[in-house]
Parts: sequence; structure tokens; C-alpha cells
Amino acid sequence: MAGVRKTDVPGPVGIAAVLAAARAGLRAGGTMTEAFARQDAVGFATPRLTQARLLRLLEASRTVGETRRQAACVVGSVHAVYLLNASLGCGAARCLDVVMEDYRRMRMLDDLRRNAFAMPEATVRLLSALPGATVLLGELLGASPVAFLLGSDAGRLCLACGAVCYVAGLWWMRALLADAPTIRPP
Repeated sequence: MAGVRKTDVPGPVGIAAVLAAARAGLRAGGTMTEAFARQDAVGFATPRLTQARLLRLLEASRTVGETRRQAACVVGSVHAVYLLNASLGCGAARCLDVVMEDYRRMRMLDDLRRNAFAMPEATVRLLSALPGATVLLGELLGASPVAFLLGSDAGRLCLACGAVCYVAGLWWMRALLADAPTIRPP
């Protein structure tokens, strides 16, 4: 059965394209191993489809918007399909359809999450630059905030309190934004 090898296609094609090509190979009468081996630049030396081989193939095929976590999830699902097909003889093409639909949903969820957090992340960046910009503007207007902050005890106290609040606020916001994308839907 002839097929296009991954080396014939310029650049990464994406995880969805790898799954679609594998599904087409299965529907044409190939095995799971053949369907994925044709897309691997290195090829498979043995007829077994391992998670390591799948991961190497999907990592090489990932596009800019696809993450390692997404590739790892797809690897687990495809390997489960392979094991079910090998032990029970279930229709691998239909199972890959389910894996592809799950991958589309995962991408859509990740895109929605990224869009939802774009505004809070931009706000954090803006608020992070605001203290420095305020001091610079004060200097340009001739108010001499640097002389006040560094030249008097009250100024140093204000600077220390402001720095502590600034660092605590940045830490808190980054912790909130870092934890939120890992929340999985029920």
C-alpha cells in the first residue's frame, strides 16, 4: 500500500492531519501500525505501535498552536485504540473518529480558555508597568519622586511598602492565572 511519507510534506502538518491520514490508511485496509508508520520520517522497525513512537511522531507533527499536553493526550487515546484493536478486534477507524472528535474539543476548549484569559493577562502586564511609568512621568513633570523616595525616611518607607505590595500583587495574580487554565471541566 503506497502512501505519502512525512518527509514528503514541508513542515509540521498538525496532530489532526496525522489522525486523519491514519484514519484514511485504516479505511483503505491498512493496520494501525502501517497507518502511523507511513507518516513517520524515521519509520517503525517493528510492527508494534508504542506510545514512544506515537509521541515522537506527534511531537514532530505539532504546529505552533498545539501543545505537548495535547499531543500526550492524543498519544494515550491512540494507544488505547491500538490495544483494543489488537486484543478485541474493534474497528480502529471508528475509534480514531472518536479520538479526533475529542482532540477537536480539547483544542476548542484550550482556545476558549486562552481567549478568556487574554484580557486579565494584558491587565496584569499594564498594571506591572504602571509604578515605573508613574515615577518616570513624575520626573518628567519636575515633581522629583526619585529624590523623595530615596532621599527621606518617609520616602524610603513608602518605597518599601510599595515594593512589598507590588511583589505580592504580582505573585498573587500570576498564581491565579497559572492555576486557572489547569481546571478541567466536569
